[in-house]
Amino acid sequence: MAMATLLDKDVRAELAATVRAREQELQSMYAILNIGVPINQLPVELLVEVFTHLQQGDLELRWLDALRVCRHWFVVGSTAAKLWKNLNVSGSTNLLRTGLARSRAAELNISITPYMNTLLEVTGLINPHLHRLRTLELGMIPPKDLPAFAIFMENAMPSLQSLQVSINRVSGLEVALDLSPTRFPRLRDVDCSGVQILRNSAIASQLHKVIISDCLGKNPQLQTSALLDAICNMRNTKELLMQHVYVYDVARALAVPAQNRVVLEQLEKVMIYTDGPLLKAILSVIVIPPTAAVSFICPFAANTSEGNASSFYAVIPDDRRGLPILSQIIAVRVTAMDSEHTFEGFNDDFEVCPSGVPCGAPQLELSIVMRSEEDVDFSIPIGLDDLVHVFCDTPLEHLTIDTTLVVAATSDWRTIFEAFPTLRTFSITVEQDDEISDVSLQLFSALDPGDIPAAALARGASGERLLGARILDAVPCPALRHLRIIGLGTPLNTDRLLDTAVTCLENRRRVLDRPGEGIRELKLELDCHDDDAHFRRVQAAFETHLGPLVDVISYQTGDMW
Repeated sequence: MAMATLLDKDVRAELAATVRAREQELQSMYAILNIGVPINQLPVELLVEVFTHLQQGDLELRWLDALRVCRHWFVVGSTAAKLWKNLNVSGSTNLLRTGLARSRAAELNISITPYMNTLLEVTGLINPHLHRLRTLELGMIPPKDLPAFAIFMENAMPSLQSLQVSINRVSGLEVALDLSPTRFPRLRDVDCSGVQILRNSAIASQLHKVIISDCLGKNPQLQTSALLDAICNMRNTKELLMQHVYVYDVARALAVPAQNRVVLEQLEKVMIYTDGPLLKAILSVIVIPPTAAVSFICPFAANTSEGNASSFYAVIPDDRRGLPILSQIIAVRVTAMDSEHTFEGFNDDFEVCPSGVPCGAPQLELSIVMRSEEDVDFSIPIGLDDLVHVFCDTPLEHLTIDTTLVVAATSDWRTIFEAFPTLRTFSITVEQDDEISDVSLQLFSALDPGDIPAAALARGASGERLLGARILDAVPCPALRHLRIIGLGTPLNTDRLLDTAVTCLENRRRVLDRPGEGIRELKLELDCHDDDAHFRRVQAAFETHLGPLVDVISYQTGDMW
C-alpha cells in the first residue's frame, strides 16, 4: 500500500509539471497574439497587398466584398490606385466608372464584353483615359458595333502594350485596322480574330507576340504582298501564330520568287494555318531559326485549284534555306491517313516511347488536313513521295510511319529508302488492314541490294574492299539496324515472303560484311492467317530461317480467331 502511494505521488508530480509547462506555453501564445495589430489597424501597404492577392484568379471581383469588413479597409481599398487598374466590363458600367476615377494616374488593363454593352457608351467613358491604357481586351464584337470599333481604334494609345480583339463572324465581315507605330508606339502583343492588323507593315517590327485567326482576307481584301511585307518586318517577334489566315489573291503567291530572305532571329514558336502556296511564298522570303518550334498546317481543298495543297511539294520550296531546322531532324513520325497527312520531325533531343518510336512534342510539324466537313469522305490522294522532297537533305536516323494499305501499296519504297542512307530504325504500322497484301514483300524487295557481282566485292591486299565506301551506295539504308512491319496482311503465298526476306538479309550481310552491321532486329506482326495452326507454322518457319541472319527475330499476329 505504501509503495502504491509513492508511485501515485510521482505520477501526480509529473502531471502537475506538465500542466504548468502547458500553461506557460499558453501564456506565451496569448502574449504574441496580444502584440498583433487589430485588423482595422493593419498597415496600408500590407492591406493593399492582401487586396491585390484577392484579385487573382477566381477572386477577381470577390475582393470588393472585403471592403465591407470595416471603415479602415473601405478607405484603403477605395483610395489605392493600383487596386483599380484592372477593370472588367460585362453588363453594368458602374465598375468601369468607379475604376477610372479611383485609379487616378495608374496604367489601365480593361476587358470589355461588347455584346453585353453598347460599345459607344463604353468607349465614350474610356476616351479621356486612352493615354493610360496598357492592355485592352474586346471580346466578340457584334456586327452593329464594327463602325464604332473602327473609329475608336483610330485614336492614339501611347501606353497600349497588349491588344486582344475578336469579332462575331456571323456576318462574314472583317475589320482592317491601321495600327501605326506613331499612334501605338509601345504595342508589343496582339491577339486578334477576324481583324486584319498587318495592312500597315511598319507596326510588325515592334511586335513580340502575334496571334491572328479567322481572317479570310476578302472583305476587305488582304493582298499577298502586304502580308509578306508584314511578316518580313517581324524582326523582334518571338511568337507567331496565324490560324485560318488567307489572302484574296492566293494565285499570286505561286509566282513569288525566291529572294534574299529576312532572318527572323527572335522567333521561338511559329504556327501557321493557311493555303499551301501562301505558306510556300512565306518560306521563300524569311528564315526561321533552327531553335524555333515550327508547325505548318494546310487545308486540302478538294474542289478548288487555288490554294490546293495536294502534297508538300506545294508547300515546301525547293530552296530550303527558310527552314534550317531540316538539317537537324534525325527522327520523323509520319501519319498518312484518309483525312490527314502529317510529318513530325524531331531533333536529337527527342524522347523514345516504350514502343521504340518518337514521342512528345516535335520540333517541326507539317500537316495537310480537310478544310470542311463535307470533304471528310474524300480520301487524300497523297502517297509518301513528298517525304523525300521535304527531308531529302536531312540526316534522318529514325522513320516511323502510320498509314493505310492504299498509301503503303502505292509508295515507291526503293526511292524512299535510297534517300535516307543514315536511317537506323524503320517502323511501319498499317491501320485496320484485314486484306491479303504484298506490301511486306515490297518492303523487303526495296531493301535488297540485289545479287552484286563478286568482282565488285573483291578485296585488296590490305583486306579492304577495292571499291571502298562506294560499295555502300548499292545498299538501300546501309545503316539500318531495326526493321518493324506491323499490321499488314500476309501475302497470298507466305513462302514467297519468307524467301524474299531471306534473300534480302543475306544480300545485305554479304555486301556490308562487317561485325555489327546489317539489320539486327526484325519484328513482323502480320495478319490474315487462315487460323492459329497456320500462324504457328508460318511463325516457326520465319524464326527458323531468319533467326540466324539477325540478332532478334519476332513474328506475331493481330489475328483473332
